[in-house]
Amino acid sequence: MTGAAFTLLDTTGNEAGKGTTNAGGVLAFDDLALGVYRLKETSQAVRCTTPCPTGTSSSPPAPPRR
Repeated sequence: MTGAAFTLLDTTGNEAGKGTTNAGGVLAFDDLALGVYRLKETSQAVRCTTPCPTGTSSSPPAPPRR
């Protein structure tokens, strides 16, 4: 989904990068040192229940929780 924002954190909790998913739902970080990282979602992707504006993606509504 388009527009989900993430922060990449290193093992000490320091920010190693930020990014947003593209139209294909892909997020990539370049030039990272070898290591262990944690990905934290900071905002959700765009969800449309009617035709989406140009440049966004559409997804079905989430199923109800039981």
